[in-house]
Amino acid sequence: MTPLTPEAAAKADAEDARRLRAALRQARGNVTRAAVLLDVPTRTLHRRITALGLRAWLTKRFPRSVRQPKR
Repeated sequence: MTPLTPEAAAKADAEDARRLRAALRQARGNVTRAAVLLDVPTRTLHRRITALGLRAWLTKRFPRSVRQPKR
């Protein structure tokens, strides 16, 4: 398998980030629910969020109080 060119890797990362943001919006910031929507393990989704630099976006867009309301 040939490695991706830097341009192709950047394009793949941008598409991946778009899919993750869409799933997180649909799940209202709940990473576990977003992982189910994307059919990936929760731990993998956490790693991808960090790798793609989406952690700050997630925290700003969905503060903990919104993601995990008190019961």
